[in-house]
Amino acid sequence: MRKAKEAWQALQAGKDRARAMFSGSAKELRKQPLASLLKAPTEARKKGAGMLLFFGRAL
Repeated sequence: MRKAKEAWQALQAGKDRARAMFSGSAKELRKQPLASLLKAPTEARKKGAGMLLFFGRAL
């Protein structure tokens, strides 16, 4: 878990460095909270379950 958190923080720091290419606009390359990384698997499962209900079969 610690390794994932460090990699996530490095990615966010990279966004800060790359933002200069977008005239330093705060609206471009926004930072994401660590919680979005932790919630991603749950959200993907929910989306997949919704797709199964919509289509009525496995894809």
